[in-house]
Amino acid sequence: MERRFCKAALKNAFGGSLYIDEVETKESLFNALDSAKYDLIITDYLLCGFTGLDVINALKPRNLDIPVIVYTSHGSEETAVKVMRSGAADYINKSLRNIDKLPAIVNRILKSTKIESFELTGKPV
Repeated sequence: MERRFCKAALKNAFGGSLYIDEVETKESLFNALDSAKYDLIITDYLLCGFTGLDVINALKPRNLDIPVIVYTSHGSEETAVKVMRSGAADYINKSLRNIDKLPAIVNRILKSTKIESFELTGKPV
């Protein structure tokens, strides 16, 4: 259910310039990382058979510098510290209140990375 709200909030903010790819398994994550180029990854912490840390750690051997947002309701302060120390760009507690903040956080992270000209509209300037 939260995934649907997240997608709606992001599509509302970024419009048609946003492409969302979803993976369900660790294997499909590896396949996606090996075959496509991503500007940002948003992941839950607890996934089916793997964690958000596994997502972050999958980037290193592939020499991928992709910012990762861990957006979860299953974490704690200890989890937040762990994922941030592992290289997450941000950690957000999953709630309906924070869904509205997600587009601004995505925009901030994309602007601070190699996509310097990205604006909240999702269109290059």
